[in-house]
Amino acid sequence: MSRPDLSGKRILVAGVETDLGRTVAATLADSGATVAAVATVNDSDTAFATQRLARKLGGPGQALDGTNDMAVRVMVRQVSKGLGGLDAIVLCTTPEATPLLVRYGGKELDRSGGRHLIIVSADDVPIDTEERTDQKRPSWLPVTVRPGDGGDEATAEAVLRLLSGDQLLGS
Repeated sequence: MSRPDLSGKRILVAGVETDLGRTVAATLADSGATVAAVATVNDSDTAFATQRLARKLGGPGQALDGTNDMAVRVMVRQVSKGLGGLDAIVLCTTPEATPLLVRYGGKELDRSGGRHLIIVSADDVPIDTEERTDQKRPSWLPVTVRPGDGGDEATAEAVLRLLSGDQLLGS
């Protein structure tokens, strides 16, 4: 079975400090997407590994504190500007880092016409899509993917299939 083609799609993958995040980022890049690899832990080893991964995937990379409001806001905006917008965001992050990435990532998806934000988590992460300063309904909806029994590769393939569906990114 051939892989779906995500050529031309711009996707931010946060949580590349984890095996799952790296696998998801690599799977999406192998399918043609331009992937921004973001680690939500900021230490020197993680920063170095993130930059190495980003070079391998051919997109930008950055490590930051995923619970730092200003750092997340600036990173999301810089990544979006650098890629010419975002089509999707995939979060493989801890529940502590997810809310800020949803808040600022969602605003960036609205700004650039992206339509979906995928949260890969075994836990229920409360997401408030109503917390908006402009009172407009978001153009995107968060979708949760639960890691499956097939390991990181199977979960990454599930994310890929979800992103390649007409109802998400279109053809």
